[in-house]
Amino acid sequence: MTIKITRVEDSTTLSRYMSDISDAIRKTLGKTGSHGTNAEVLMRSIVSRVGSPNTYLLVGENEKGFAGVLFSYYMPETAYVEVPVLWARPGMGIKYRQEVFDMLRTWAKERGATAILSCVVRDYEKFVKWFHEPLGFKVIGVLVEAKV
Repeated sequence: MTIKITRVEDSTTLSRYMSDISDAIRKTLGKTGSHGTNAEVLMRSIVSRVGSPNTYLLVGENEKGFAGVLFSYYMPETAYVEVPVLWARPGMGIKYRQEVFDMLRTWAKERGATAILSCVVRDYEKFVKWFHEPLGFKVIGVLVEAKV
């Protein structure tokens, strides 16, 4: 099964994927919890940033339909790229993570980025070891939360 990866660079293209991206964000937050954000905030961020040269939005499709989304943006003031949205249909993330990450890394280097940051809250010790470490990620901090 092959995947077609598309970079979304304008609102017209984005409009074709809005429903799928929104569903993917909801699925992600359903697994991880909101941790200070929600689907509406993330979708607004995508909508407001698409078209900027500092935004990198990829969607994947295959024979079964929508397969994944990666939303990231470059922050020139820090020289970091942040990845607030990453979702793939089961089995697709591992299969295509290196290819997609290489695309993201190339784009980040073109911008002058020095690092890529990703917040992991779902069973993070296992998830980082399984998914992120093979890509070169290292844990640099811990997200903490206090219930009120």
